Amino acid sequence: MKFLFLFVLVVLVGIISINDAFAEPYWGNLKVDIEKSDRIEGKKSDVIRVRAEFTNNDNEQITIYHMYAFLDDSKHREFSNSNYIILGDKGHNITEMECPWDFSIELNPGISEEGSFCFEVPKENVEFTLHLYESSPDWCKHPSYGSCNEKTVRLVVNPPSPKSSSSPSSSTIPTEPIQVPKAYKPIPSASSPPQLSTNKIIIPSSGNSDEIILSGSIANHEKGFPLAVNLIQPNGIIQNFITVLSDSGSYRTSISINENSLTGIYKIQLYHKGVNIGLVSFTVSPSTKIESTSNIPSWIKNNAAWWAEDQIDDKTFVQGLEFLIKEGIMIIPQTQSGQSTQQSIPSWIKNTSGFWAEDKISDSEFISALQFLVEKGIIVIPQNDNSSS
Repeated sequence: MKFLFLFVLVVLVGIISINDAFAEPYWGNLKVDIEKSDRIEGKKSDVIRVRAEFTNNDNEQITIYHMYAFLDDSKHREFSNSNYIILGDKGHNITEMECPWDFSIELNPGISEEGSFCFEVPKENVEFTLHLYESSPDWCKHPSYGSCNEKTVRLVVNPPSPKSSSSPSSSTIPTEPIQVPKAYKPIPSASSPPQLSTNKIIIPSSGNSDEIILSGSIANHEKGFPLAVNLIQPNGIIQNFITVLSDSGSYRTSISINENSLTGIYKIQLYHKGVNIGLVSFTVSPSTKIESTSNIPSWIKNNAAWWAEDQIDDKTFVQGLEFLIKEGIMIIPQTQSGQSTQQSIPSWIKNTSGFWAEDKISDSEFISALQFLVEKGIIVIPQNDNSSS
């Protein structure tokens, strides 16, 4: 009995140790303490300055390359994080230490770091709430795009002084307007929305690749601050990268498509200084022409609708598709089949099937989704040979 007790104890300790060893860093274990939040009064608007301490309470390192900070008030208005250059151009006497360009953290377990954020707000006595996002806040509004990690903290801020609405505070705003040297005044420029060299592209042949050019320009951009590009693939996976802006605010970058790229709709979301610049999309089509699918029987669309509503299981739906492919009723373009697998079907495939059943997408778009299942070995296409089947 004693030996049995010791054996169970050793197993439990081993399980706990394994869980700790393979634990992934969790953004929810990032503790945020507001050290100070105050109002710096200006002539026409004020600046809310927030200084916070971030502590990593996880067992792994927490890294955030660009923390998005937003402020909203009791009137449901949102204010983006700003920096000393922009605020200085608007007449606020702010230093880089008070309102830095950007904030990122790379904290080991148990380590703390301070960060500052600034927001330009109207001269009104309202309540404020600070929102911190690990990534673009648009992802929180569209969770299907990716993960959404957010910290929300209520702020206590001093109200504006009664005289500030008519005259600035002498301690924060100079009596004379700031004279910006002519050489440093921003050069007016016109914005052009993001554009793609093409909105449709076909998967290239083996060993080749094609490029889609993304270009545009941003007026009154912040010099030295890059353009953040979020590429959302058809399966919902998001790739993040940045591209450099020229002195005039123009940008040009390319997206490569090769034989291994997924077919479907890709979306590109652009941000500069946390501000949404625009959204464009393009479609990647299969490498071979999809043959006519007019002979697809109506019952397979019924199956797609039932499957999307969880009235039939994955196995039943896949078997129906395999039958249609085997009999030549549904033609799938030449696709390299993966090894047969028991992995579950991604949820976006089920959503696509539901859209197809409701005639919201074409047969071609539905077949593009089926190609993904063939590539992963979830749908097995029988090979035609001389052997008996």
